Amino acid sequence: MDDRNYLNAPVSLRDQPIYRIVSVERLFELFEKRQNVLVKPKKWQDPFENFIMRSQFRLRTGELATLAFRDHFYGQCWTLHRASDAMWRIYSPRADAVRIRTTICKLAESLAQTCGEWAHTEAFVGRVRYLPSKVLKIYAINVFDGVDAPSSRMFAETLLVKRPAFAHEREVRLLFHLHDDIRARDDLYAYPIDPDGCDRPDNDRSKNGGT
Repeated sequence: MDDRNYLNAPVSLRDQPIYRIVSVERLFELFEKRQNVLVKPKKWQDPFENFIMRSQFRLRTGELATLAFRDHFYGQCWTLHRASDAMWRIYSPRADAVRIRTTICKLAESLAQTCGEWAHTEAFVGRVRYLPSKVLKIYAINVFDGVDAPSSRMFAETLLVKRPAFAHEREVRLLFHLHDDIRARDDLYAYPIDPDGCDRPDNDRSKNGGT
């Protein structure tokens, strides 16, 4: 991977820790299956996720068209927050979760290694931007304006914009563009990782009793 695969993530940010809250069951599964699992954005909680690629576009001929591969993207959400009571309440409502830790660079490379020579067009990692409604609308209207052949990178960037209501999440996302039509029918994409080589689960507990 090179700078083209890091979106809104300068070099100074790539070695900083990022965190993710997962259930204890999911943690055990991670070590048992030795796989990291990404999901399609339509499975995320915010109904506005992927709204740009789900929209219709007007071609230069005047015809309206949709993106045939709009569901070929998968992602995973992390945060720059080391400790956030709000995040624990959202992702561990039953206080049965742990917080795992890695870095942006380690996370990105874990996916890139499985992509081989296609890593530059399939694997991306980036920090989410939180845009006011008017700015977000302008971005959505103009993002592909004048572009004859949008790149995977451009499509990945559309998954890194959200409304200001979510700014407290300080989110970082791992994104993967699957080019296989048959495999893309599945809502999940799993790839092999070495969890023993990653950072260990944190021991800090949330205010509401999360592990």
